[in-house]
Amino acid sequence: MELTLIVALAAAMLGGVVLFVLQSTRVTQDATGDALVPSVQGSPTAGGQQVSCTEGGADLATTSVDAGSAGVPITVTGSAGQVVVFTSSDGVVYRFVLGGDAVEGPLPLHPGSWDVACSINPGFAPAFGSGAAFIVADPDGVYVPATPGSDVAAGCAWRGILESSYERDPEAAIRVALADDGLLDSDQVEPAGYPTSGFQSYPPASDVYRVVRKGEILARVDVVRAEGQWRYSVLGCVD
Repeated sequence: MELTLIVALAAAMLGGVVLFVLQSTRVTQDATGDALVPSVQGSPTAGGQQVSCTEGGADLATTSVDAGSAGVPITVTGSAGQVVVFTSSDGVVYRFVLGGDAVEGPLPLHPGSWDVACSINPGFAPAFGSGAAFIVADPDGVYVPATPGSDVAAGCAWRGILESSYERDPEAAIRVALADDGLLDSDQVEPAGYPTSGFQSYPPASDVYRVVRKGEILARVDVVRAEGQWRYSVLGCVD
């Protein structure tokens, strides 16, 4: 039976929630990159995290899991209609609804502390620490960090919009958008997170990039193309 996974990513920096539908981990990518379901490429590690949703919460197969190139492989079992919420210690939230009694696929859970909780309540919104806890480890260094140090990011956070007709790809759009804010031609603008995962969605979730100068992360940039525009948010200073 084909199952549908609905996930809401809390994109606080973008001022809203991005909603997308994952309808199978075996979907092939549309040639235009605009498929109505995500394309997940890469080779997740075997095993991953197994979550059993119960009436009282969630049971985990392990308290520590290694990240793979596409993120963290997860398998969730429970009842159709149950709400499943993954929450990190730094406030990132992945929320989905079981479309059947089981679903599996990789989620881009960054290294660190996470917990997961289940409920039949449609408005379920647990705080971190109220679910079953586990750690995401990254022994192979596949996750590319994007967040600058607190001393670099202090006081520097903003959002903007660039007409997408100016540039056709995220990196070029970021360079145009930040050109007047101090970005140098020699600065590296590179994909971050799990850059080889091929994870895509509809509506599109934001891509994560980082700005690096002489080995130091200056800024994290979340960028998404929607309605003929590049919408971006920046955390960090590039001047």
